Amino acid sequence: EIKDTSNQKSVYFVSGGFLEVSSNVATILADAVERSSEIDVERAKAAEKRARERLAKRKNSEIDETRAEAALKRAIWRQKMARKRDEI
Repeated sequence: EIKDTSNQKSVYFVSGGFLEVSSNVATILADAVERSSEIDVERAKAAEKRARERLAKRKNSEIDETRAEAALKRAIWRQKMARKRDEI
């Protein structure tokens, strides 16, 4: 959540990277940043479902478990951030 100089709040989903705060200025270096108002919730739900399905098959296939777990976490957090925008 970011407040601008006019006290307007914005919520962002940030995936991977670093945040530096210095002299009241925040700098974000991230793999992906998405404004919560632009998150497609249905797409995030579909991504969560796909990730869960991949993880369910992990014992029977050669899936990249780390990548599937990261996709699952990303999908869940995107949905949380989309809900948070409705609270503002």
